[in-house]
Amino acid sequence: MSRSVETWLISIPNQSTAEKYGRYVRQFLGLVGNKAIGKITAADLESYLAIKRSWGLRHMAQAAVRHYMEYMGHPLPNRYIGIRPDPALIQEPTAEEMDRVWAFVADELDPVERAVMYLLRDTGHRRRSIAYLPRSGIKMLAEGPVIEFPSETDKRGRPSVVPVSEQTWKACMALDFPIDGFLLPILGWKIREEFISHVVEKVARGAGVKTRLYAHLFRHLVALKLARANTQEDAAVNMLGWKDGQMYRSRYGRRQPYETLDEARASMGLAAPKKRVFRPEEYLTK
Repeated sequence: MSRSVETWLISIPNQSTAEKYGRYVRQFLGLVGNKAIGKITAADLESYLAIKRSWGLRHMAQAAVRHYMEYMGHPLPNRYIGIRPDPALIQEPTAEEMDRVWAFVADELDPVERAVMYLLRDTGHRRRSIAYLPRSGIKMLAEGPVIEFPSETDKRGRPSVVPVSEQTWKACMALDFPIDGFLLPILGWKIREEFISHVVEKVARGAGVKTRLYAHLFRHLVALKLARANTQEDAAVNMLGWKDGQMYRSRYGRRQPYETLDEARASMGLAAPKKRVFRPEEYLTK
């Protein structure tokens, strides 16, 4: 790595960002070979970005290279690489599928697996937060049970606090927490998250769910429920552990086409489809 790259990385205040940017810039400089900094073109950048698999990776790599070139005094044209696609529609399971899911959870899973599924359902938190939920995060307040996630904090450093059902609270309280004090048994950090994915896949197979069921889907379902109930942005941001409301507004603030279509059909006095439509509020904690 050249001295110029080392100096540039030191100038980046955030160490995590510096590590990511450094990785991308090293890859880019390796691709252009011995070409002088002043002769690197936007076409070289586009060739490098073309090998990235997703828009997110391309965006991060572009930002890193552009930042480095500006630091070196040879800024590239701010070429907008592609248009960021709108998020794909959230494929919600049918009501019948979810009925089968929770029947399977109640009857076929062991206590730890059952608690994991209930936590996904009620809190919508990421696998990491649930895997490292401490015993002290399960609380019964005067207003009812809550789960506090100390690992997820807002911009003021306050932990995410989510109201849950008594069913979820009882399922968590019934567990013998491991010696390290976290929800899941002592496993490597990645294995703990994979364990949660394995539980969701097991439930999907056992309940015969055709719609793709995965751990993060429950986060989508909780966010959709909050958006459809016109929940205040601050409350939703704190519950789901976001730093700000950008994701809540951009991802869930828009109505999905099938919702607006149902409303248009109703306003025109047309018969609603016979298929029972699933709504997260049918099973999530109210």
